[in-house]
Amino acid sequence: MINFFLEKENYQEHKQITRSKKIYFLGGTIFFIGILIFYNLSKITLFGFLMYSLGLLSDKNKLSSPIIRFLIQLFIIILTVISCEIYINSTKIIILDELLRYNNINIFFSSFCLIVLINGSNFIDGVNLNLIGYYLLVLLVLLILSLNLDLKINFYFLYFMISTLTIIFILNFTGKIVSGDSGAYIYSFVIGIFIIQFSNENKFISPLFFAVLLWYPVFENLFSILRKKQINISPLKPDFKHLHQLIYEKIKIKLIKSESLSNNVAGLIILMYNALIFLFSLNFINNTQILLMIIILNIIVYVKTYFSLNYTIKN
Repeated sequence: MINFFLEKENYQEHKQITRSKKIYFLGGTIFFIGILIFYNLSKITLFGFLMYSLGLLSDKNKLSSPIIRFLIQLFIIILTVISCEIYINSTKIIILDELLRYNNINIFFSSFCLIVLINGSNFIDGVNLNLIGYYLLVLLVLLILSLNLDLKINFYFLYFMISTLTIIFILNFTGKIVSGDSGAYIYSFVIGIFIIQFSNENKFISPLFFAVLLWYPVFENLFSILRKKQINISPLKPDFKHLHQLIYEKIKIKLIKSESLSNNVAGLIILMYNALIFLFSLNFINNTQILLMIIILNIIVYVKTYFSLNYTIKN
């Protein structure tokens, strides 16, 4: 099962869609340099460097084995969870919360959630603006929530991440600078930990609110696994059949002939949908039932849109 969370396709996706001769994997580098400059050195910084370095080796094709990458990811994440006490304390699911009282189970569950998020984030990085814009939206929602309710949060670090991702977002719009594995790994690793800590410090907010914020990369991961198993393709094998790629193809065929413009528009469409969902969810931050319905709605919209686009493009 572990290999189901892995796929190496960022370079091929961007190369195919942008037709660019040179693509620079600088998103993660800019983000990590920013962490070194604006954030105090800590254990999380050290583990973040290891995760970023792992992604960089993958971007440079120095570490092509997905199994080895996964095992190293898992090792880094488990060390982080244990050393920095990055535990998920509550899920609002009674049986699971009882199990999380056991330290070993909590380490496994917290590590599992982070590794699914990290690899799911890598999956959605196939068109410009999609991955970077998604995490920028997530952080902006946390900022709005914290300012309105005067919540416990590290505003200094939050402002840093928003500012840095905004710069990367603008540069990514050109299609010359992308995140690559190094960017996907470091964004999701740092922001995932940030959200776990934020959730633990503000217990009146339903954990499902944070599940809503992170639903897209997590479900993209799961859906990709199920989709490839259904057609007897190895989950390890890269393809160009993710939702963002189908949206791009539809736009290019029916609306905009320019590949670079279609690329950006595809990312913006997904971002606009998630922005609406996030803003709506802000009205129900402690209503677990409604938040669960929102997640289910997102899944239904995703699946229906996916199969509709896949059918129309084929025909």
